[in-house]
Amino acid sequence: MTNNDKKQIQLRYYKIPKNVPFLALIGEKWVQNYGRDIDYLHFHNYLEIGYCYDGTGSLILGNEEHRYVGGCFSVIPKKCPHTTNSDPDTVSSWEYLFIDIEEALDNAYHNNMRHINQTVIPLINARAYLCPEAEKPKLGQKIRNVLDIMRRKEAFYIEEATAEVTALLIHIARENKDNELSNEPPPY
Repeated sequence: MTNNDKKQIQLRYYKIPKNVPFLALIGEKWVQNYGRDIDYLHFHNYLEIGYCYDGTGSLILGNEEHRYVGGCFSVIPKKCPHTTNSDPDTVSSWEYLFIDIEEALDNAYHNNMRHINQTVIPLINARAYLCPEAEKPKLGQKIRNVLDIMRRKEAFYIEEATAEVTALLIHIARENKDNELSNEPPPY
């Protein structure tokens, strides 16, 4: 492969608000035709979790293409090349969470960074995947719950969403540990 044949990969950098370990991208802005006129992969500086409410298309994770439909969610570790492409002439509705794993878990584990860095974070970052909520309903519900909390913005919503994000991260680590024990190959 020559340099001219290499696909472009772009960093999409997000800034998380101070004193909050995540950023929620919600609302009408995320109802669109994804991937139109884009022929490159990108990666992020944080863990990306996406929930597709409606639409169809492909999620490219590394070198693998996965079909999505409404009711799917994605878990994509930071620095993992990926892109989302809606089917031609369709609109997809996604919402996203970008999570600073270290900050979220440091709050939960109160300075036990050795355990976090050696056990929990590697499990969370072990694989990227796209999954129908019907296959992992508890995980899908946790993702939608955080997004709903952020949308409603009731009293103490940041504190509630932060606690839910921590529970979500632990659930992802547990899911990845279970897959590791069952020798399920990583999707990318």
